[in-house]
Amino acid sequence: MLNTNHQPQTVIQASEWLLLTPQEVADRLRCSVDLVRAHASGRKLPKLRCARVGKLMRFRWPDVEQFIADQVESAAPTKTRVRIQ
Repeated sequence: MLNTNHQPQTVIQASEWLLLTPQEVADRLRCSVDLVRAHASGRKLPKLRCARVGKLMRFRWPDVEQFIADQVESAAPTKTRVRIQ
């Protein structure tokens, strides 16, 4: 029997499944591994999403990209009022 459900299927890129180590994330962001671990553990805010595999931390690149995008948005300049006297 044919599938009559015509909903589009989500295509998942291989890079979404690739798990990165804290060192690999740090290398790509050009920061220290300690900073990556601090954001992932919640010791430093905002929190960077990670998966725990036993004691190991692993990261999906789309989560890292979202973390970066959130930082860019929160760092955007706000409108300020200038009072003229």
